[in-house]
Amino acid sequence: MKKIFSLIFIVTLSCNSQTDTKKTLSCQSVEIKTLSEFEKLFLKFDNTALFQEELGKFNQNIETGILLVKFLPGMELGDFTTIQKSDNGWLRLSKHESDKNILLSKAENNFLSEKVQNNKDIFFYEQCNDIAASTFYLILVKKDKNVIIGYLLNGEIQKSKNPSNNKLELLRKILSIAYSNSFL
Repeated sequence: MKKIFSLIFIVTLSCNSQTDTKKTLSCQSVEIKTLSEFEKLFLKFDNTALFQEELGKFNQNIETGILLVKFLPGMELGDFTTIQKSDNGWLRLSKHESDKNILLSKAENNFLSEKVQNNKDIFFYEQCNDIAASTFYLILVKKDKNVIIGYLLNGEIQKSKNPSNNKLELLRKILSIAYSNSFL
């Protein structure tokens, strides 16, 4: 009987200690007023030739579209995903010549078409307390050859909503769409 009570006590103590050490995630966000200020910020995060090359291709070849840059721990170089608006809708462009372009879902197409059409000059930097020095996500959104939306996240992608900031929620949703399509 003592063994059972001892076992229950140890299990209870173990469970309580695990919940006590659980850390709460907190993020700080800052709205950046201009594209030039935002560029100064994100260009400091990656100065590799590959990053500059991919950024150059996006700037030269995409009229209306999205660039997602993922740089995660353990990655020597970033991962790049480009989504482009075409006559048929929003396409995730192939990463390799052997791949095909992939049409985004109808819901994603509708969301992006509406939000890219109706928003501009939204630039945010968000930093979360779980950051590793080498973890960041960058989203650039272009419309008519101009970058109109930018979001730089230093930390993990947030699933929680921030109803007090509609602009930040818009950026998180765009990031979520681009991120989910980056694996196709």
